[in-house]
Amino acid sequence: MKKVFYLLILSLLLGCLNEESGLQQPQGEKYVATPLTIKSFTTNKELYRSRERMNMSVNIHSPLNSSCEVWVHGIKPYRKSNLERLYLKKDVDLNAGLNEVVFEYKLPSCTSCSGIREGSYEVVCEVSCGNQTLIQNKSIEVRK
Repeated sequence: MKKVFYLLILSLLLGCLNEESGLQQPQGEKYVATPLTIKSFTTNKELYRSRERMNMSVNIHSPLNSSCEVWVHGIKPYRKSNLERLYLKKDVDLNAGLNEVVFEYKLPSCTSCSGIREGSYEVVCEVSCGNQTLIQNKSIEVRK
């Protein structure tokens, strides 16, 4: 009799464990987390003059809410130098979806002794969230 009772309890438990839960993914749909991406990195112009204000915009798509660091840097006065005239950093809290981060920078004067020379310069945007870092570059022209 005890064996029958235990078998009955065991079969009830196994039946409950095999029952499908009420939370199911709709049939045919797949849930895929999109990765963190830089959708665009833009400046308000392509050609700048000495001491002009440059506005930069970074559009970042985040799959979930996260804290990140966003840097823009570049404009090396000497090609072989590691010195960069532009270096801005922001700590941002990204929301899930598309986020915009805006930077503003006043370009140095276009003189060989105290500023930068006329020419083409690279501006780099870096977005770092946790162990993931994304990089996107943009070229600008600077004239007197």
